Amino acid sequence: MMVPAAILGTSLLAGLLLPRVWLPSIALVAFCFLPLGYLSVDQTLGRFITPSVVLLLIWEVRVFAAKGFPRFNLVYPGLVLAASIAATVVLQALTERGGFWLLVVAVCVPMAAWAGSQEDSECYRRILQAFFVLGCVMGVIGLTEAVLEFNPLASYYSAGGVPIMQDWSVYRIQTTLGHPLANSAFFAVVSSVSLIEYLNRHRWLPLLSGLLSCAALAGTASRAGLLAVGIAVAVGSVAVVVWGGRLSFRRAVVIGGMMIGGILIYRSPLVQARKTSLEAQASSEYRERVLSYGIDLFRERPWFGSGPGLAQSTFSAAYGNIILENSAVQLLVSVGIFGTLAIAAFVALACVMGFLSGKWGMGVGVIAFSVSVTGYNAVDSNPAILALLGVLIVGAFGPRSEMRSGPVGRDAGRIYDASNCGSDRSLV
Repeated sequence: MMVPAAILGTSLLAGLLLPRVWLPSIALVAFCFLPLGYLSVDQTLGRFITPSVVLLLIWEVRVFAAKGFPRFNLVYPGLVLAASIAATVVLQALTERGGFWLLVVAVCVPMAAWAGSQEDSECYRRILQAFFVLGCVMGVIGLTEAVLEFNPLASYYSAGGVPIMQDWSVYRIQTTLGHPLANSAFFAVVSSVSLIEYLNRHRWLPLLSGLLSCAALAGTASRAGLLAVGIAVAVGSVAVVVWGGRLSFRRAVVIGGMMIGGILIYRSPLVQARKTSLEAQASSEYRERVLSYGIDLFRERPWFGSGPGLAQSTFSAAYGNIILENSAVQLLVSVGIFGTLAIAAFVALACVMGFLSGKWGMGVGVIAFSVSVTGYNAVDSNPAILALLGVLIVGAFGPRSEMRSGPVGRDAGRIYDASNCGSDRSLV
């Protein structure tokens, strides 16, 4: 207990002392190297009040204190979310877990959007750099583990009090994040962000980050992660070509290379061994069955749900000690239609804002995250993973006033300082 408390204390101190625009990118670093979620620590610290969530919260408070509250229509989805949650709380008893769950969702979704819309453009630049550097570093860590089939931290990881064992049909990497599916979500996001930013600007760092992250993603043997990257990169490629200018020969070659690379990863021996194994087939059948159970449970209380953060406990009370491995259905069971739609509105707005402002990486990152976590019990069982989404939302909602107006082609990834008479600063 002392070590996690010391880590949180250090995070609090860093959030108060470091420059404000650094904090979202530092929260991303903390997400990778101080996750706590699958360590044997108190769940309040490990699954809710993690260093990355604390850093985001401190940053949001500092933004609002310095620049005030946003004064535009972005507030309205938040009011809908607040109203739906309030109705749920009135109708259902709010537990301690539910209170912490609401705090994490508020910090990582609506407050991240509101504060991001008020922050300086330097914050976005640092977020992109953090994604690229972490993609390289975590990619190397993941590939090293995949080759050696060894993780020195593995004995410390657990889920629900049960040690996480390598009892899958193939070895699946855990890195510092603790679980292959958490790694799948992270590498799917970083791969999508990096590859689309490379397609837009043709810089070496996002290319290296994208390649290493894709290779590490294959090491998770997660089909949902691969699907997430495929969908995100396909949507992002169309967006870059349609909104970012004509389809040049170079872009066509890059898109073709990404398609070939995706096919090669999907056809890799590791992924195919996982796909054809009896264990994977049993996992797919299990998820289909619990999905049906979850939808039936949602229909009992469709409008306001059974209570914030209580999807799994409600599901276990109805169907026994089995896991509802679907984040979308978990949301529906927890906060009902109104709460789910309000959260989905922020996620969709983040994606659209990213594309419209030329921040292609943030838009595709939101898509990749949403697809990858849908395949397992992320939102209810480990809500602090939303810190990854929160950083993407911060970047997507950054101020458009400092982006060059007009068509967003090669200049889409550049940030222009209005106080410097339009001179540009290249990202990476």
